[in-house]
Amino acid sequence: MSNGLKVKNHYIPQMILKHFTNLLGKIYEFHISKKDWHLPNGNKTDGGMNTSGVGKENYLYIQEDEQGKLSDHMENNFAYLETEASPIIEKIINYKAKSFFNDIGPILDDNEYTILILFLAVGFLRTPNKLDEIAQGMSGVMLELFAEHLKTLDDPAITEEHKCVDYLNKNFVMEVCNQTLLYHTFQADMITEIMEDLNKYQWILVNNDTRFDFLMGDSFLNLERPGIRKKNTIFIPLGNKRGLLGSNENYLNISELNKGYINKKDKKESLIKLFNFHAIRNTKESVFSSIKSDSIKNYIVKNIHLSNTYIYSGASGKTYIPKYKRQNVKYKKK
Repeated sequence: MSNGLKVKNHYIPQMILKHFTNLLGKIYEFHISKKDWHLPNGNKTDGGMNTSGVGKENYLYIQEDEQGKLSDHMENNFAYLETEASPIIEKIINYKAKSFFNDIGPILDDNEYTILILFLAVGFLRTPNKLDEIAQGMSGVMLELFAEHLKTLDDPAITEEHKCVDYLNKNFVMEVCNQTLLYHTFQADMITEIMEDLNKYQWILVNNDTRFDFLMGDSFLNLERPGIRKKNTIFIPLGNKRGLLGSNENYLNISELNKGYINKKDKKESLIKLFNFHAIRNTKESVFSSIKSDSIKNYIVKNIHLSNTYIYSGASGKTYIPKYKRQNVKYKKK
């Protein structure tokens, strides 16, 4: 601990990650940027890790108040929610599914379902990928307002103002975004809106009885198309053999679905591959697996989504790529 704060802030909860481990309780991490498996501590042979060492960033959810005091109450709030959601996830994981597709309704009561939707909403917002997206949008708005301000000045003043651009981009925007990002992201209104959107989805438990395991990316909720409010499909792996499929586009008749998939090995495997494709496509940096193999490595590399640069379209209608990127602040012991 540094300053009494929790150092490791998991954006993928360990109560989820543990269901992606092998029989030895180990999990493997694939780095998108390096296009290779992560080997911790110079380990050149295996690289299997405990869940405490993956799906996390140091001090990711630390906030600083007006007096400059650091707080990890956001991380504590997440921990409390995970405690509430953990038995619900376990109930889904351990459900004795009789079919490939299963209605989530009979598995959970109303209170459990509400907690699950809250857990999914927060999980959607708390990942580094989503925080970066929000931060870049915020910096884009700030820089656009600055550009509009320049239009009101005469030429000598504009010259002086331009001298501030580098500072604005590298310091002010970063500071403002870092300090306000979590507050704006996790306001009750925003959480409520995301929950309302997720409640419009039909949720189906997929019982993966194929030879392929689900892969977990670092985005948790994997959208088929950008925009959770648009007609969409959401793929959420919960473990090696269990996943949630959500759709707000068309009502899915589970009985008819199962008839279409029964005794069709290739069709089932195609759906699991679709889950994994979207996990890779939506990820920012890390993909987690219970197995480390060249075949999985090649599959991930083949399906890496290369167009992951966030483009912000401002009120002026101009589209540009903001220079800002959320910084992971390094807090030191005093």
